[in-house]
Amino acid sequence: MTSITNSQPPLVKRLLFFVKTLKIILKYQSNHIKNLIKLIISSFFIKKLFKYKANQRFITFYYNLQRI
Repeated sequence: MTSITNSQPPLVKRLLFFVKTLKIILKYQSNHIKNLIKLIISSFFIKKLFKYKANQRFITFYYNLQRI
């Protein structure tokens, strides 16, 4: 994992900090809680994708896969 430095943009710093914290949490939790946290995070990122029009083709593809 890369270290957090001042040369990185603030969003990257926050993301790296979040990932490090998440790794520590997942290290000490049970498998059930791990899976629940992963599900919440993945659904959060998928919802974020729906807000961006630049990813419209991917969103349409993903939406069609969900309907199957």
